[in-house]
Amino acid sequence: MAGIKPIHKLKASTLVEALIAMVIIMGAFALGTSVFMTVFSSGQSQQHINGEIVLSNIVNESYVNNRFLDELIEVDDLQIEKTIEKTDEGNALIMTCTAYDVTGKLIAERRDVVY
Repeated sequence: MAGIKPIHKLKASTLVEALIAMVIIMGAFALGTSVFMTVFSSGQSQQHINGEIVLSNIVNESYVNNRFLDELIEVDDLQIEKTIEKTDEGNALIMTCTAYDVTGKLIAERRDVVY
């Protein structure tokens, strides 16, 4: 065993090289975490989807009942504000429905033109 010589030697790394490698790895990790959080938080929340569904139901109900009045409606934990505006173009109306949560934060909004 004493006669076996290694084929090649591994060069030892210095402290500076180790620190540079750690900084590069930490930077890649921070960038990856940032991208992940941006993608993860950009999706629609369940409350936003529920607000869109409630607004769609209220708009459909307004068309079916031919009820185009300003209203304030409470559905579950949402407050729906429905406003009707007259336009300059004949008999057309603009119906705006806005959903707010209990704190007053805007959840969803929908605008429709009514003829």
